[in-house]
Amino acid sequence: MIRRAGYRTDREGIVRLTLRELWPYAQRAFPGRRFSRKEVLQRLRIREVFVKVVKNGDIIGFVMVSVVRRTLFIDLLAVDRAFHRCGIGSSLLSVVERYGRRKGASYAYLYVDETNVKAIRFYEKRGYLRTGYVETIKCFLYEKPL
Repeated sequence: MIRRAGYRTDREGIVRLTLRELWPYAQRAFPGRRFSRKEVLQRLRIREVFVKVVKNGDIIGFVMVSVVRRTLFIDLLAVDRAFHRCGIGSSLLSVVERYGRRKGASYAYLYVDETNVKAIRFYEKRGYLRTGYVETIKCFLYEKPL
């Protein structure tokens, strides 16, 4: 089931997935930078978050987004590696793209760490086009019309 996240009930699962699935890519780009639980929790408070939950209540995937000026910004998307290639990432992406359209967004954008080849392939297969590179964060910018 995919549902909206609750800050109190879901924050630990989201922090865990961020640390395990996303942080290694950021560390490659910025060796020596430390993981900031506080930063993840701050983002969680100001973004819309959707989670994929299994029967026992564990979060196995999440996506964090915001809509500003007709633009859907996909901030973070992570799926537990034990569930990769099961359609969870695609389902989460579909949910937030529909959410963005309902909120009036006409296109979506996101950043992908330059070393995250699997994520690059994932987004490109779903119609996202690479439109730039941001050296300061070592990420590619991807966009897609909604």
